[in-house]
Amino acid sequence: MTDLAISLLTLGLVFGGALLGHAISTRLPHRHLQEDSRDVVKVVVGLTATLSAVLLSLLIASAKNFYDAQRTEMEQLASMIVVLDRILAHYGPEADEVRREFRKTVATAIDRIWPTKSDAATDLSPPQQRGAAEAFFTEILKLSPRTEGQRLAQAQAIQVSMSLGEIRMLMMAQRGNAIPPIFIAVLQVWVVALFVGLGLLTRINATVVTVLFVGATLIGSAVFLILELNHPYDGAIRISSTVMREALAQMGRP
Repeated sequence: MTDLAISLLTLGLVFGGALLGHAISTRLPHRHLQEDSRDVVKVVVGLTATLSAVLLSLLIASAKNFYDAQRTEMEQLASMIVVLDRILAHYGPEADEVRREFRKTVATAIDRIWPTKSDAATDLSPPQQRGAAEAFFTEILKLSPRTEGQRLAQAQAIQVSMSLGEIRMLMMAQRGNAIPPIFIAVLQVWVVALFVGLGLLTRINATVVTVLFVGATLIGSAVFLILELNHPYDGAIRISSTVMREALAQMGRP
């Protein structure tokens, strides 16, 4: 299911839970709705509301931290790409072919992650699977420095390219640590239980229905926010390609 579909499902479940709670209250014997019974329901509803609020805040914070970490690592990646290109430029004309291939690799990666065609899917597969990273690293190793400056530049290029690979693999590994679906499912169960309790305690009228629907919409939008932050390279809230495209524009300069 898409993020929007899950969010709309959450909205429907939560609002339906409130209506279900009211329907149950109309069929319960009067003694079940006396003051002492309502007090117990209020306590449980308050506990559920607290737990739901804590879980919701934790999920939003976790998703935002994940998004920020991916964005920071992308910025680091872009800056290191420019640094590596400048190191190869200082190496001399012998590294021009390596620089051209490096720029092509970066341009291809940008097109895969941020495709220009609206119907194209984002491809986040690591370049190591295609041999691009290993081929580029091999080309750096094949350079034959003749001066002390070239030897230093080659050593720096090797170090920076290894750091680039580490950051890329770290970003891929972090994608596997996204918020598990079970957390969203638990949140949905808790919030539905909360709204069922609210339905038990209230008498339905136009104002109450409107307020309950607004509350369900807020919960659904919060779930949508969590899910979107959990997918920083596609969807409505995605990391901008500006920093990588600016890095690409700086590559290849004399």
